[in-house]
Parts: sequence; structure tokens; C-alpha cells
Amino acid sequence: MKKHYYIIGKSLWHSEIYGVSPDNMYFEFDNASEFARKHNLNGNNVRQVANGQKKTHKGWRFGFVSEKCTDYQKHK
Repeated sequence: MKKHYYIIGKSLWHSEIYGVSPDNMYFEFDNASEFARKHNLNGNNVRQVANGQKKTHKGWRFGFVSEKCTDYQKHK
């Protein structure tokens, strides 16, 4: 059974994610499925990369905003 952890009333399962495109553009979002649809990606793969289960998806890198990511150009 999975445990749900909360930080300031927010589930870690719904944390804000960052994405870095193959051309080094930076995005922040909280809905992996919606972001994936807009960018022709797979939502499950986006989440797997953010969680560290995969390194990249179609050249994109993902992680949680609480982690450091400095090699990008910001694009919100």
C-alpha cells in the first residue's frame, strides 16, 4: 500500500513539475497529462522521468520544482 505524504496540505503526488525541452527551454506545470498532450509526449513517461525511473522522454528532462535545475532558459 502506497503512503501519501503531504507538504503544507499538498500531496506529493500532485507536486509541481518542471520540464526542460530538447532545445533547453524550461517549463513548470502541475498536470503531467495535460502538458504531455500539448507537447506530443506521453504523460506516464513524463511522470516516470520526474520520479527518476527514466532519464529522459523524447529528449525532454523532468523533475520536481523543489529540485534544482539551472541549465535552461525559463519559459512559463
